[in-house]
Parts: sequence; structure tokens; C-alpha cells
Amino acid sequence: MAATLILLASLMSACVSTAPLDMSKINMNDVTLDTAAMGETLVGELSFDGTLLKIDNEIADGLLGVGGLYNEMTAYMSSAVLAEAIVILRCESASDAETAHGRLVTYRDEMADVYAGYNMTESEKLTDAFLACHGRYVFFCVSPDTDTAERAFQTYVVDSLKK
Repeated sequence: MAATLILLASLMSACVSTAPLDMSKINMNDVTLDTAAMGETLVGELSFDGTLLKIDNEIADGLLGVGGLYNEMTAYMSSAVLAEAIVILRCESASDAETAHGRLVTYRDEMADVYAGYNMTESEKLTDAFLACHGRYVFFCVSPDTDTAERAFQTYVVDSLKK
């Protein structure tokens, strides 16, 4: 009986995947994610040094330079003292997403230089930020824990597709 229980426990644990999520197996061009729900979820799940507030798209466009490149955007930012942010874009095409990604790279790099002059911690957060382009989606998260931000993004995507 004990041997059966041990075998059963072994089989059950073998079914639990501890492998990292593989975004390369998801065609993000064919997926439609709710960026507002994703943003709200991630703001609640991730830890930040400050409070993030939802930013109007026109204001975010002016700051980030992504206007005209997305169908849907959700942006949260902290006060000017902190560089922390979450920006999620769903674009019309992968090409638009790549262009938006490039503009966010420029924003990230320029802001890292600005913060380096007076707040190196925030400059490092920007330099280490999670910034990814997957198909029609661009995700940018400036937080104290980049690895957790990336995992939270991937988990949200995978869980959304299971629904």
C-alpha cells in the first residue's frame, strides 16, 4: 500500500510543470487580450516602490511617442520622482508593434540618462526594465523586480488563453 501511495505521488508530481512559460509557442498576432484587464491585474500583483496611477492615453502618447501605433493602450505611471510604469499596447500589426517597441526603447534609454543625473536607483530600474514585443503586443514594465514582471506578463497571457 505504501509503495502504491509513493508511486501515485510521484506520478502526480511529474504532471506539474515547473518549466518556464514559453511565449514563442503562442501566436500573439492572433490573440486578442484585454489590455485594461491585464494592466489592472499586473498593478495589483506586482510590487512597486511608489503608487502607479492610470494615465490617459493622450498624456501617455505625449510622453512615450507611440501615438497612432496602437489600437488599445493601457498605461500606469508613478510620480515624476519614480520611473516606475506599466505600458501595454495592442497594435494593428506586428510591424506597428515593432515601431512602438523601438520608440519605447528610445524613451527608456533617454529617461535612464535623465534619472542617472540625480537618482541612480531609478535609472537602473529603467535600464533593467522588462520591455518586450510579441506579435502585435508591446509590454513595458519598470519595477524593482524585472523577472517577476516578465513572469506575471507571461502568466497573464497563458491564463487568458485558457479561458
